[in-house]
Formats: sequence, C-alpha cells, structure tokens
Amino acid sequence: MNSDFYIRACLQQAKPRLSTLLKLMFSEALAFGQKTLWLGSVIELIAPLGYPERTIRTALSRLAARGIVQIERHGRRGLCRLTQAAAEAMLAQRQHLNTPPFHGAAAAAYAPFQQCFQPLRQLLNHRDAFSDEQAYMVRLLVIHGYQQYRQRALQPAPADHQTYVALYAGCATQAQRHTLTRLQA
Repeated sequence: MNSDFYIRACLQQAKPRLSTLLKLMFSEALAFGQKTLWLGSVIELIAPLGYPERTIRTALSRLAARGIVQIERHGRRGLCRLTQAAAEAMLAQRQHLNTPPFHGAAAAAYAPFQQCFQPLRQLLNHRDAFSDEQAYMVRLLVIHGYQQYRQRALQPAPADHQTYVALYAGCATQAQRHTLTRLQA
C-alpha cells in the first residue's frame, strides 16, 4: 500500500469540513510567511483533497460572511486572507496543539488517530514517500486529526503527540515547497 492509499483512508475516516480545511490552509500559509493567497491558489491547494472549485468558492464566501476571511477583488481575481482576529485565533490554537503532554501522562494512545496516522508516519522513513502535494495534504490532515482529538481529550497520550509532531515536522519542507509553488503559479 502506498501513501495515496493511506491519505485517502485518513480523508475518509476524518471527513474534514471544507471550512475547517480552508482555515488550516490559511494558517499553514501564515506559518510559511504568506499572509495573502490568490483565490486560484486557494483552489489549487484544496482541490486535491477532493473538493470541486465551486464548492471551495462557496465555502470561502461563507467564511468571508462570518468575518473569518477577507476577499479583496483585483479585477477578475480575488486576494484572500484571514482576518486579524481569525489569524490570532488560529495561532493560539496552533500553539495549543504544539504544547506537548505533561511528563508522566498515563493516557492511552487514541486508537483511531494512530490507525489513521501511524502508517503515514512509518512512510516518513522511506525516501520520497510523499510528493510535495501529498506532504501538504498529510500536514493538513494531521493538524485536523490532532485538533479533533485534542477537543475530545483533556490530556493527549505522548504517543499521539509524537505522531502529530513527526508528521507535521517531517512534511514541513515539502509542504512549504508545494505551497510556495502554488502561490507563484
């Protein structure tokens, strides 16, 4: 089984909401030093996760109506960014996720999280296991999965945090390259 198989399995298991993935995508862009994204770049970054262009546009419009995203028109193009309040909230949430569990925590690993992400973590040991696009997808999915898990558990198991960190950090270079390539297109 290859990385595509495991990525698709995680997508099916997690069933992430498009609005959540869009917010995470903007958060990732911020982490890579990009405050704004052209609408076409947003579509290119999210479409490989299985969402059609029209659905992405609709979700962005709804996020704009809720005051989470700003969309500035530049002729026929749209320049998108998180609002200041949304960017600050995403940063705080990211800091919460990146805080390791307390030492000595006896929490058991969360089986659904490990079932989804452990195979992807094991693929990190293989050279060229992920394309840049796949690394980007894995990063979004592991953030989403760990975020969902942390909302359910007061204290994450160290093994789950280690899996999250390994995938998040292990895919960073390729995910950044993918993001920056899409922004230049």
